[in-house]
Amino acid sequence: MGLKRALAVLGVIVALSAIHLGISTKNIDLKYEVEDLKRNLSALQAETRGLRSITASKSTLRRIEKIAVGKLGMIRPDEMHYVETTSKESGD
Repeated sequence: MGLKRALAVLGVIVALSAIHLGISTKNIDLKYEVEDLKRNLSALQAETRGLRSITASKSTLRRIEKIAVGKLGMIRPDEMHYVETTSKESGD
């Protein structure tokens, strides 16, 4: 009876060791994955900062006004532009 009990205890120890090894391995894998995700997050945050900077530079009021006036021919609401017309005189 002592041998059977010893084998049962040994079996339990081997099973628990295998479970512990599996959990430890998974834990290490997850730590590497977390580190990869942190690096990816840092890279994406840097990219986001760069894109926000580009967006901010392209949406300044001065730039928008330059495009509106230069390319679209718009005028400021407080400015009044007159177009002179000339009429032909028959006596010239």
